[in-house]
Amino acid sequence: TAKLDSEGFVSALTGDMLFDATHRSLTQSVSLQVARTMTGRVVSPKGKPQQGCDVVVRSGPGETRAKTDSEGVFRVSGLSAGGTRIVATSDRFADVCCDLEQWDESTTVSLTLGKPCYLDGIIMSGEGEPLPGEPIHSVAKEHFPGDGTHGSRAPVSDDAGRFHCGPF
Repeated sequence: TAKLDSEGFVSALTGDMLFDATHRSLTQSVSLQVARTMTGRVVSPKGKPQQGCDVVVRSGPGETRAKTDSEGVFRVSGLSAGGTRIVATSDRFADVCCDLEQWDESTTVSLTLGKPCYLDGIIMSGEGEPLPGEPIHSVAKEHFPGDGTHGSRAPVSDDAGRFHCGPF
C-alpha cells in the first residue's frame, strides 16, 4: 500500500499497484483533489454563539475535529469534496448533526444546538432501598452510524440512588 501526502491536497489511491519486472518498478495511480476548508458557526437554540463546542467533520474517509471560538466559529481544513457530515456537541445543549452533499469554501455552515432534555430518577433495589454508585446507561442516536459514536451518557447514582443524565 502506498499513500501520497501533499500539503493542500487530499490523495486517493486508484486502481491496483502494478509491478513491471523488466524495469523493476512499481506503478500506482493516485488522484489528487484540492483540500477544502470549511468554516461554520455554532449557536444556542436562542441564537447565541457557543464557545468551546466540539465539532467533528467527516468528509470522505477522514475525520477532523475542532473547537468553537468565543464567537462560536470553527474552521477545519484538509477536507475532501463530496458528502460531509458535521456534528457539534455541547455540555449544555442537545447535539446537532448536519449532512452536506455539496459545498464549497464560500459556504458557511450554521448549526443550532437543540433544546436540552434531561432524565432524572432514583435507582432502588427490589426491597425499596436506594442503590448508590449504579451506572446509568442512556444512548442517543448514532451520529456516524455503525461506529458507536453517539450521545452516550454514563453517570452513576449518588449515595441516595439519584441520577441526572443529559443533555439529550
